[in-house]
Amino acid sequence: MKLLRFTAILYATNIVAASCIILIAYAVGILTYRKGWDPDNFVIPIESSLADTITTISLLIVLNVISY
Repeated sequence: MKLLRFTAILYATNIVAASCIILIAYAVGILTYRKGWDPDNFVIPIESSLADTITTISLLIVLNVISY
């Protein structure tokens, strides 16, 4: 039972974090392209900087939602 709950927490965290990271990477790519900048110089550093923070926040959210 604990393994199933742990798996559900990891799966939900992955869904939330990946969704946020994809949206942010897409938005930054579009914005930098529109400004005439090279998106490769901005998307990867911003995405990698925010990925750990977003994953930690999504884990906190999922733990608060699942462990009522």
